[in-house]
Amino acid sequence: MPDAGVSGGPQNAQYDRRRERFLGSQSFIEWQQVEAKLRDRRVEKVRSDIIRRFRVICCDMPEAEFEALVEKMVSQQLRSEGILPS
Repeated sequence: MPDAGVSGGPQNAQYDRRRERFLGSQSFIEWQQVEAKLRDRRVEKVRSDIIRRFRVICCDMPEAEFEALVEKMVSQQLRSEGILPS
């Protein structure tokens, strides 16, 4: 059964190490819960980083438009990291 898409790539090496360590002593379902938390944390980290960097540049952009841009950029970043499916 394939995992939830958080493994693979050099940026996800930390997740892979945690998964290997965790799976040595826990069930797959428990790992899926941990993996979901790690994925959620990464999504929030990417989102907050993009907002921090682009808020100043896009200060004249309407809020709804800015949020749509941020979500598109977050999605693209997470897909490139292999966290979201392509």
